[in-house]
Amino acid sequence: MNGFNKTPELSTTPESVNVALHKPSNSFPTYNGSPYPSNTHLLTPMPISFQSTVVLLSLAKPRIQPAPPLLKALVGQTVTLPCVVQGEPSPEVNWFHNGLPVGIKDTSPFRIQHVSMADKGTYQCVARNSAGQETLEIMLEILGEFLFLNTSLLQLK
Repeated sequence: MNGFNKTPELSTTPESVNVALHKPSNSFPTYNGSPYPSNTHLLTPMPISFQSTVVLLSLAKPRIQPAPPLLKALVGQTVTLPCVVQGEPSPEVNWFHNGLPVGIKDTSPFRIQHVSMADKGTYQCVARNSAGQETLEIMLEILGEFLFLNTSLLQLK
């Protein structure tokens, strides 16, 4: 495991996992700070210590801030779909529209310029890192253009 001892120390909470790995600084035991050469034979017992380095890795499952589950827009408007994420390591964000991938990876918030009826449906923001995944769903409803007709009474002959 790249010179690390094989037994890491773990501590967990529902939101995070902390891992401590110990890495020896050299492969020889030391006495008073100096390593013993490999051909040294000890005739009397002496205290021996090993130096090590502790590496702490912190992992936190992605969390997405709550957002309105339903947004409404008129045809032609610009719509902004929010997706504020936190996590360690920083989560990767992907967007889906009715189950199909849309947009550019790691784009948040997701903006739709000049919405049309084809943009209606369910959008999902999926945040993923090595500690887990979380999904936010937003339904986008598009309200059509309203045409007002001025009608006049016609006389029939």
